[in-house]
Amino acid sequence: METDQEDLPAGKRCKYFFAHHWRGFTAFTAPILLLPLLFIEPNMEMRCCYVVSLMAVFWIGELLPLGITSLLPVALFPLLGVLDTTTTVNAYFPNAIILFFGSLVVSLAIEYSNLHKRIAYAVLSIIGCKIYRLHFSMLFITMFVSMWISNSAATAMMCPVIKGTLEEMSAQGVVEMWDTTKVLGPDDPPYPSKVQIAFYLGVSYAASMGGLGTLIGTGTNIAFKGLFERAFPKSTTLGFLPFMAFNVPPMLVNTTLMAVGLQWQYLGLFRSKEKQISSSKEAEEAAREVIKEKSKELGKVSCHEIQVGILFIIMIILFLTRKPGIGDLKGYADIINEKKIQSSAGLSGVSFLLFALPVNYLCIKYFVCRKPTVEGTSKPVLDWSWFSVRHSWGLLYLLAGGFALAEGASKSHFAAFVGDSMSALSVLPHWFLQFICFSVAVFCTAFTSNVAMCNILIPILINLSLSVKVNPAYICFPAALGLSMAFHLPVSTPPNAIVAQFGNIRTKDMAIGGILPTLIVTVSLLGFMQTWGLVIFPDLNDFPDWANSTNAKVD
Repeated sequence: METDQEDLPAGKRCKYFFAHHWRGFTAFTAPILLLPLLFIEPNMEMRCCYVVSLMAVFWIGELLPLGITSLLPVALFPLLGVLDTTTTVNAYFPNAIILFFGSLVVSLAIEYSNLHKRIAYAVLSIIGCKIYRLHFSMLFITMFVSMWISNSAATAMMCPVIKGTLEEMSAQGVVEMWDTTKVLGPDDPPYPSKVQIAFYLGVSYAASMGGLGTLIGTGTNIAFKGLFERAFPKSTTLGFLPFMAFNVPPMLVNTTLMAVGLQWQYLGLFRSKEKQISSSKEAEEAAREVIKEKSKELGKVSCHEIQVGILFIIMIILFLTRKPGIGDLKGYADIINEKKIQSSAGLSGVSFLLFALPVNYLCIKYFVCRKPTVEGTSKPVLDWSWFSVRHSWGLLYLLAGGFALAEGASKSHFAAFVGDSMSALSVLPHWFLQFICFSVAVFCTAFTSNVAMCNILIPILINLSLSVKVNPAYICFPAALGLSMAFHLPVSTPPNAIVAQFGNIRTKDMAIGGILPTLIVTVSLLGFMQTWGLVIFPDLNDFPDWANSTNAKVD
């Protein structure tokens, strides 16, 4: 209904204005409202604080695309005298950016070849289709795939499988797809049943938990690695193998407990038989047939999939053998030590091969006097035009902007200033300080981009740890992991948004469903830090030499 705004009272005019234009209004007023920071002592630290605060407002409110906001330091740091242009721009391209780019190349190659689907369908057809077992298998497949490709891709891969399987089981009368007891409006989408909620939420949460299994599992891990290594270049804490060795056990425990919790909450596990969901053999066979049909649609294993699988295995071997970081075990980077070799070196080589090798080798038939079945130039294993559309360029800029922000915070001593101002927290027990930092990370990441919040929070926690003389990994590592544990809102992380749209999951249901997983990961991750963490990182309770000699608080 059109409204003549000339006849509206001032209150309603303001209401309509802010309802539709609050982002533009905030983007205009935030730089003005924050101007007093430029006139507070210490001057240089507060100039950096102005840029950090402005970017935080733009990032959290998503007033502009996150990647565009990340370019603000290029303009503001030289203008305010925090950093010169060359230093600022150089900060945008550290080793972690190449690591992130290469990891996305490999993950998109797996998606492009459909190798991830073949693995998923093969496992599901072997495990079977009993409702509880099916739920477990769906979640663990998502978790494993998410260790190596983006959480979004892993979730998007599993949603059609879940839908097809549940529809077939619903046709057999085993489960209900929709809750018909809910009173809905004429234009509202149908309300999902508890079974649907359990499967879709489980897959979303498993994708987030699986992303913690490896350094390349999520952009937050790579952002944290880049920020931590920039502050502590002599630290060997975040090697690929130690990171994976620590995170895989809690990842498995968290996914298992989360699956059990969702089954108890929605599927009646451990409850009376009336509340439990059981399936007949006919329904299980029908669901198995759905999975078999989807597997048949992929056809035979192609040369394309084989090449991607081989290069994927090579990538893992290169990661694990560069610098194992366990005991006296030496890697190729320790043997070839004339120049420092980072993980991005091997990953760049694999990325190059993915774009260089042909998707098949039919051209060889010309040399054996045979005409290939398909003529013309073969496409590469990963096609650039397909890749460039799906690559997260904005996230790449977001990571880069975070590194520039951290560089400005270090050189202006703003991060050190914030850390010193929080030194009063040194009276707290270290375990309680760790709990506070982890809780702040989990709370903050529910409302904004995980990577953006990582860029804001981690530099502050690094300098807090230096002020209170605690091993920086003791505080920052669990907080960085907590930044990926976003379970309550569709806007918290892309997997949540995907399942909310695909399964018509309401925000209320997601907020309630995320309570138990949040409690599980909080107890589990902090418990593992106090126990298993001391095995993988023996100096975790000590203030290490590499933290004393850091450049985090000096130029």
